[in-house]
Amino acid sequence: MNYGDILEIKAQLRSRFSPGDFVLNRSFGRMFKKVIDHAPPKRHSHLPVAIGICRNGREFELAVRIQEIYPNMNQFISVIQSITHGECDIRFSGKVVSHSLPWHKRNNRPLLMGSSVGHLQSNAGTLGCFVKRKSGSAMFVLSNNHVLANGNTGRRGDVIVQRGPSDGGEPATDRIGSLQAHKKIRRKNNNVDGAIAKLDADLVADVSRLRDLGALKPMRTRQLVLHETVFKIGRTSGITKGRVSALEMDELEVGYDFGSASFDDQIEIEPHPDQMGPFSVPGDSGSLVVDAEMRPIGLLFAGNSVDLSYCNPIDIVLSQFKIDIVS
Repeated sequence: MNYGDILEIKAQLRSRFSPGDFVLNRSFGRMFKKVIDHAPPKRHSHLPVAIGICRNGREFELAVRIQEIYPNMNQFISVIQSITHGECDIRFSGKVVSHSLPWHKRNNRPLLMGSSVGHLQSNAGTLGCFVKRKSGSAMFVLSNNHVLANGNTGRRGDVIVQRGPSDGGEPATDRIGSLQAHKKIRRKNNNVDGAIAKLDADLVADVSRLRDLGALKPMRTRQLVLHETVFKIGRTSGITKGRVSALEMDELEVGYDFGSASFDDQIEIEPHPDQMGPFSVPGDSGSLVVDAEMRPIGLLFAGNSVDLSYCNPIDIVLSQFKIDIVS
C-alpha cells in the first residue's frame, strides 16, 4: 500500500471510530462501521490500541499495537485486516511503561529481597534474603562472595551498600551494614559462592515478602526433582520463571575476575517454556531461588546469560554459615 493510503486509513481510525468523520468511499465506510461495532470499550476517553505506519519491503503497512485484551478483539483484528487488505502489522504489546529505574535497582527502605546490593569495591549483585545465626538475634543479608566480598578480597567490616556501587550506591546514603563472613572460592572443590553482611541496627527490612511474587515460606522438606518450576527476583532481570534442568552438577567451571573455579553439587536451571529470555543475567547473582510454593531451594551465582543458570543448594549454603533464613 502506498504511504498516502495508509496515512488516510490511520487518520480515519484516529477519529475515535466516529462514523460522521468518515469520508472514504462506500466500501471503506461499511468496513469502518464494522470497526465501530467491534471497537474496544472506551476507558477514560482512551482506547487501548495504538496505530502507526511501518514498512514491509518497499510497501507501507498499518502498524496496530493492542495494549489491552478486550471483548471482540478477534473480530476487531479481522476488520482491520479487511480494511488494509492484509497490509497491516498487528501485535499485542501489552502495557507500555516508562523506562524509569526498576525498584530492584533503587535504594529500598525497608530493605527488600531482590534489591541491588554490593561491596564498595564491587559492581552490584542481588540481596538474596535475610538470615540469622543459630544463636543470636543480629540480622544479616545473604548473597554471593563475589557480590558482598568482592571475590575473596573483602575483609570483615567492609562497608556494604544497597543499592550496589554500579547503581549509584554511596556509603554516606546507601550503607546498610558490613561484611561479616564469606566462603573463600578456591580453584577446586567448591560448593558455595556465599557471603553474609551484618545489618546496621537502625535498618528495617521486609523479611517475609518477595515483592510481586508473594510471601516467603519455610524451608521445604521434600527433595528437589527435575523439571520443578522455580522463580527468582534479580537486580537486573527482576522476576523470572525457570525449571530445574539438572541436579548434582559436578566439575562446573565458573569464570571470575580472578580466574576460574570448579563447583560441585550444583543445581542447573533453564528458562521455563513460559519465560521469554534467560532465567538470569549478570547482576542477578545472589538471588534467592524459590519453588512454586515460595520455598527456598538455591542461591543463584552463575549462568551463561542464554539458557542455563546455576545455584548453590540452599541447605548447603545455610549449613556453611550456620544460619537460618528469616521469614
